[in-house]
Amino acid sequence: MTDINFVDVNNIEIKPVSPFSDILKQIILTSSFQDNYSIKLDSELISILNKILSTNPTYFDNIQQSFNLIIADQKIDINDIPAIISLLSNLYKILYSHNIKDIVKGISIDKCSIILKFVIDVIIKNNIEDIEKQTAIISIANNLIDTCAELIIMRDSLKTPTSFSFMPLCK
Repeated sequence: MTDINFVDVNNIEIKPVSPFSDILKQIILTSSFQDNYSIKLDSELISILNKILSTNPTYFDNIQQSFNLIIADQKIDINDIPAIISLLSNLYKILYSHNIKDIVKGISIDKCSIILKFVIDVIIKNNIEDIEKQTAIISIANNLIDTCAELIIMRDSLKTPTSFSFMPLCK
């Protein structure tokens, strides 16, 4: 059984495919691509993914490089949260720059997390043959992505008071 807080990725090598965006484009063009991956994209997310692939393809190469850095220490754990937050934030900025309606309204880091999960799913399934390891790695990666998305949402929802007065207790 795999520890939910840690996945050993010892002896796993993610072969950099350059450009990784071309692989994603080929996958999305396949009519049955959704059958091969655990993360399902609706038509809106496919459209968003295609838009990013055409305008910011290097973002996906960066995801692949970042994932290699994440597993460089031979594990996926909470120490990888800053890297994942960075990937989500960068994707959010890209979507915002494209005026994606829900992003502009400020309501959907969820779209970013689904896209990131899908891309990580593609990276893992194209590089790891062992189904059990694939499942474990995808599970922990998805949990970390969800946690990071929640942290981003929480940060935005928690407002610090604009002014705080501290009255000393004096008689």
